[in-house]
Amino acid sequence: MTTIQSWASTTFAAAALPEFRRLLYALTTMFFALWMVGLARGFIVYELTASNAALGGVFVAFGVPQLVFGLFGGVVADRFPRRTLVMIGQTWFGVEYVGLGVLLSLGLLEYWMVIVASAIEGASLSFYIPARTALIGDLVPARSLGNAMALQQVAFNSSRVVGPLLAGWLIALPAVGSGGALILAGTMFIASAFVVRGLPSHPSKGTRPTGSPLSQITGGIAYLRGRPALVILVLTSYAVVTLAFPYIAFLPALVKDAYGMGSVALGALNATVAVGALMAAVLCAMVIDGASAWRWQAAASLGFVVVLMAFALAPSFPVALLIGALLGAGEIGFVSLNQGLAMRFADPSYHGRVQSLLMVGFALFGIMALPMGLLADAIGVRQTLFLQGAVGTSLLALIYVYARTSKAADDARLPAPAGVPVEVAR
Repeated sequence: MTTIQSWASTTFAAAALPEFRRLLYALTTMFFALWMVGLARGFIVYELTASNAALGGVFVAFGVPQLVFGLFGGVVADRFPRRTLVMIGQTWFGVEYVGLGVLLSLGLLEYWMVIVASAIEGASLSFYIPARTALIGDLVPARSLGNAMALQQVAFNSSRVVGPLLAGWLIALPAVGSGGALILAGTMFIASAFVVRGLPSHPSKGTRPTGSPLSQITGGIAYLRGRPALVILVLTSYAVVTLAFPYIAFLPALVKDAYGMGSVALGALNATVAVGALMAAVLCAMVIDGASAWRWQAAASLGFVVVLMAFALAPSFPVALLIGALLGAGEIGFVSLNQGLAMRFADPSYHGRVQSLLMVGFALFGIMALPMGLLADAIGVRQTLFLQGAVGTSLLALIYVYARTSKAADDARLPAPAGVPVEVAR
């Protein structure tokens, strides 16, 4: 076997499994559409309001429902057929985006409608994301689970390279515009649901929890507390996602206000971030099932927030493009390793609930986007982005100190429990 063949067989090991490969096709289509929606929606909101606070408001509308329903979403993912939940979620998102696109094309869309739609979408994501992540655990053997999680990020960022560029180009076309871009994206979501429908319905590998939803949530938290490595992964997610991820909300304002450019430049910036992210996702697929993955996760988390500070200081758009590639690498390196290690370390019976606990960070990210938007309106986008990175770096330093005292690295060297655990709380 040649060196290239050996590298490919290791890096793309999970893709050799037919069922996971089919899911990967569906997710790639969905991710492509998702990035189109993300760019189009940010551009639409900024065009409607010319306000960073309004952009932050959209993310708050995402975040609050996720904070309310997030832990229940993990319970549902551990209790009900995950394939069905994924199909329902992708179909629902498709219908929503087509509806928004039609309203926009008819000149009827208003800012409050985007807020309502975002709130509904945030609630739906609370159930969809834990189910989608746990479904991977049902389709892939434990030895390839980390690799499968990283390959999901490869698909996510492959789509990220092209999706924003296409969306920016479509928005700039008078015959299509933002409305047409949303309609196309919604149609792709619905198509991806039909691909998932072709998967066989696998039972969950772990034991389905019993008892009330509240007792299942309590059991999931108690299980987490007994695994120091998982605690560190969750705390890292809260710190990094809450403080650093809101940069995404302010890219339209940064491109327009700092560099005086429009939708095509915004698409180009998103694409360069995606190139760096894609390279990091491929690297993570190589290392995530190895002994060094724990150290890579710490390096990626810290690198992300440090590069965010450099991104905020970029003196010109070309420099921002270059630093954006590093920013994307840190972002997706963190996400791939954090989620993948959480799946590796957690017992299958808790996959949904552990992922829902990680999702709380994304809910907080949405909520923090509004005060950060207000701060950006008051002191400037660049200053706000720098502050996000600086505070994130400080919090990570504290988390790493706690990781040493809790001996999380020792727990990370242990395999996930092989047996099926008894629910900690009833």
